[in-house]
Amino acid sequence: MIQAILVQEHVTSVAPLGVCFWDALTARRISDGLVVTVFPVDQPWRTWSAFPNHQDVFVVRNVPGLRAVENGSGDADFWNSQLPHRCLVLQVDDLRGRFLPFVFHVDAPQRGLAKLDCAGSPLELAGSPLEPVAHVPLFSAPGRLAPGGAAIVRADLWDPDANAGRGAPAAWATLEISAPGQAPVIGVTDQQGHLAIFFPYPEPARVPLATRSGSPLDPQQAGPSLSKQTWRLSLRAAYTPISATPVRPHLTDVLEQHPATVWADGARTVPLQNAELQFGRELVLSSQGSTPPSVLLIRAGYPL
Repeated sequence: MIQAILVQEHVTSVAPLGVCFWDALTARRISDGLVVTVFPVDQPWRTWSAFPNHQDVFVVRNVPGLRAVENGSGDADFWNSQLPHRCLVLQVDDLRGRFLPFVFHVDAPQRGLAKLDCAGSPLELAGSPLEPVAHVPLFSAPGRLAPGGAAIVRADLWDPDANAGRGAPAAWATLEISAPGQAPVIGVTDQQGHLAIFFPYPEPARVPLATRSGSPLDPQQAGPSLSKQTWRLSLRAAYTPISATPVRPHLTDVLEQHPATVWADGARTVPLQNAELQFGRELVLSSQGSTPPSVLLIRAGYPL
């Protein structure tokens, strides 16, 4: 005979914050190799680490001032009640050097995955079709090893107007690339202005059936060989320089920079708005006749 179980105490634990990081190139969450350091925005010396769970979500616990939240029930009434809040800073570093470092502010506690809306300028980060939830994007570092079959665009961005006209690397600028049939991809320069953007190659061109002659199995009628395939890319830049270049930029500041102009020529007379990508070759963007040589010149954007 099974005796009735007497529950004497029911204990719940609520995580004030959960954050997941998304790599658009591999279309998956990333937790391996990432180090996430947390501290209150008003107590930067008081740091601790967040750790990923089995779903690759970094869980933030032991937040000062939120012990009552962590011991709460976690039900609907709990989340609808007036809860104490803390604004936290999350610092993200990649031990494997695949992704650029950054920091961002986030409000805790939050139900579900973190939404970046604490710093006074709400930031909407769109999820991918495969990941329809809130997430924080990761941006490839220039030294990242690209997986086989990925298209690569590189550039060294240079701001000739910085440093009282002496010029300086355009640190933490963004470059958006739009390839045919694909969603735009955003790349971010590092502290030295180096940029690398990785994305899947677009679909190869095909000759329409109505224009083909001869046997439908004739390989000469199937379109250019893969090695000769090219695609026209559209480019858009954003860049707002700051007086002191941080080692880790604020994610909101990076993604909310003002539209900027990249130049096709060293004289800065022709904007670079398009480029041609060839299969199997890295595309290196630069301004022809630039000083210094082989850099992509950029003019900072400012509020209208």
